[in-house]
Amino acid sequence: MNPLFWGTFDLGKPRVRILLQGLKKNDIIPIIIHKDIWDDVEDKSQVKSNRAKLVKILRFLMAYPILIMRYLFAPKHDVVVVSYLGHFDILLVWFFAKLRRKKIVWDAFLSLYNTVVEDRKLVSKNSLTAKALYALEWLACRAADTIILDTHAHGEYFATTYSLPREKVRTVFVGAELEKFPSIKHKRDGQKKQLDVLFYGQFIPLHGISVIHEAALLLKDEDINWTIIGEGQMADSFANALEVKPLNKLNWIRWVQYEELVAQIHNADICLGIFGDTEKASRVIPNKVFQILSAGAPLVTMDSPAIREIFTKPCSGVKLCEAGNAEDLADKILQMKAELASLSLPAHAALRNVISPSSIGKAMERICMDTIHGKQ
Repeated sequence: MNPLFWGTFDLGKPRVRILLQGLKKNDIIPIIIHKDIWDDVEDKSQVKSNRAKLVKILRFLMAYPILIMRYLFAPKHDVVVVSYLGHFDILLVWFFAKLRRKKIVWDAFLSLYNTVVEDRKLVSKNSLTAKALYALEWLACRAADTIILDTHAHGEYFATTYSLPREKVRTVFVGAELEKFPSIKHKRDGQKKQLDVLFYGQFIPLHGISVIHEAALLLKDEDINWTIIGEGQMADSFANALEVKPLNKLNWIRWVQYEELVAQIHNADICLGIFGDTEKASRVIPNKVFQILSAGAPLVTMDSPAIREIFTKPCSGVKLCEAGNAEDLADKILQMKAELASLSLPAHAALRNVISPSSIGKAMERICMDTIHGKQ
């Protein structure tokens, strides 16, 4: 099997890197035809100024003629893969893939319409932008022979929202870069009294940063040190909340390098996942959860249909709380604290194989083969 990855996919995101690494671990070396558009952008929704938008548009316009020409002269391949963020890519490559009689696998990964309109509420549902995003995604779904999402729950959303045959939508977990998030080697100091709790991520609605703040307030009399890493859409409201209701034991770090995250995870006693009560939050499993699992650190995150796709049965070192419920989050943190002394680290080690690039690559290989042979 010889796949060809085509487009402006974002190599800054673990999703794309893990797919490529996973295929290579299964002895599949993809042909790559790529132009980097997103190398200077971490959160695409924050590209707001007219100048920044114009620069991105110009980079797209300059990239596509080169990408198309390279594809027309590309070596023999079995299937075209368009990866995240590929909404425009798939519409451009569709005609040329048909010329070469190749099917297209689109790793959609997320819905732009759902993210921008329904989850982050950056524009109104009745706006022209919302309608354009829906139309773009509807067309992209029709251009693909197979669509990949990160969870079955997310796939159900796509199939329902865009009236797709359910068998056209497949699932591949995000997984984790195991070498960048190695397992914890040390056991927690039994004499340590202070509890270190870590949250990191973009401040977007599904992360539920306000829920974490409320839980921290409920536990303000406990000997807990909170480390919060990140910024984004909800950063201003979080800063305002801290000003109104400050926490002396909370350290807010705006940014750390990706390579430094594993040290933060290893130094924490408990790591936090997501807690937003949005519909999208119930459908996804974010990068951070896979990274925390890879590192074998104790995890507290919200219960959801998506997370149950991994935790099909109770797992030591993991606590699931009700979405949007600060009291339940606080309670689960205290429960985890009580179990730390007896918890064997690294926790949930058996899951490392499930979320490894090798397993992700195997799933991707199976989907590509099914697409090539017309199986869904």
